[in-house]
Amino acid sequence: MKTSTRVTSLTTITLATALSLSAPSLALAEGTPNWTGCYAGLNAGYVWSNVSGNFLGYAGEPPVSYDIGSATLTGGAIGGQLGCDYQRDMFVIGGRVAMDWTNTSGSHVFRDGTSPNDRMEYDLQYFGTLTARLGYLFQPATLGYLGGGYAWGKTEQTDSDPTPGYGMSPYSDSFDLDRNGWTLGLGVEHRLQPNLSLFLAYDYIDFGTKNTSVSCACSSAQEHYEFDQSMSLLSLGLNYRF
Repeated sequence: MKTSTRVTSLTTITLATALSLSAPSLALAEGTPNWTGCYAGLNAGYVWSNVSGNFLGYAGEPPVSYDIGSATLTGGAIGGQLGCDYQRDMFVIGGRVAMDWTNTSGSHVFRDGTSPNDRMEYDLQYFGTLTARLGYLFQPATLGYLGGGYAWGKTEQTDSDPTPGYGMSPYSDSFDLDRNGWTLGLGVEHRLQPNLSLFLAYDYIDFGTKNTSVSCACSSAQEHYEFDQSMSLLSLGLNYRF
């Protein structure tokens, strides 16, 4: 009788110990985040952009080409993103569209302009990206990734001179350039909660070179230009997964 009681007690202790040891593992397995699904979120960041320009001559005249100067634009950005991911083992693939509005601006002296006060100003108004990404789960809740795809944006450009020479009146002429290009980036995203994640990312965007013709109060003929623009974005954001 005593032996039977001891065996029963030992069995009970063994089962209790086994359950207590396995409980954390079961809880971890049940709590492991699944990255498959879609999300929406907000982001904010810092932008720096390089713009350079060349004057190509006047309409109806032989073409020329000379450098009018370059500027570094800086400012903040805020926007949102939508995307979906699919997880297979430790890898995650997905796609995302993002749109940001920005106050990024800068200027430079218009080289060989109408006076030493002739300046070209640039104001990056917004930009967007449509990208694919490939990520690897360093931990179940932490994803490192690379991404790339298509980018677009709009930059307002203003040529102004309050004290032009050649008997001209002060002028200020603005025009918009719609830009298209490509982007590459990398980032890390961490799941704070089952439905909430935080990411930090760096993205490089190259808008390439674009030619344009503009009318200016400083000339009776249209002026031809080409502008080259690229930018970098360092952003922090939150995603809500559903």
